[in-house]
Amino acid sequence: MLSVSEPLRVLIVDDDTQFRRRLEAALEADGISVVGSTADDEAATALTSASHPDIVLLDLDLQSGSIPATSALIRAVPGARIVILAASDNAPHLFDAVKAGAAAYFLKSRPMNEIIVALRSVRAGMHFINPG
Repeated sequence: MLSVSEPLRVLIVDDDTQFRRRLEAALEADGISVVGSTADDEAATALTSASHPDIVLLDLDLQSGSIPATSALIRAVPGARIVILAASDNAPHLFDAVKAGAAAYFLKSRPMNEIIVALRSVRAGMHFINPG
């Protein structure tokens, strides 16, 4: 089990470059280690295997689809928790992502500090769904 004194290690998978950069800056400013960042779910699987993040933040709206990506990432690093980020609260694949193993769902429009609190909750073993 991960000690809460160890830095939280996060991988960001999102095809919105501006959002990814803002999120990375907010996480690092809060002492969270961003071990990788990519717009591509195939690269995410390789990065997950190489960096062993505690949490993978995964965009629900990836062009290749986040449901297969969720399953692939869980297989790559079984201990990693998947947190889905979505642009809207009526995302049709939310429940499929949770069934595939995602531990949390969060809207991209929420304040960064709320996303950070959610990540810490997920790290503690909680599931977190906040549609807005």
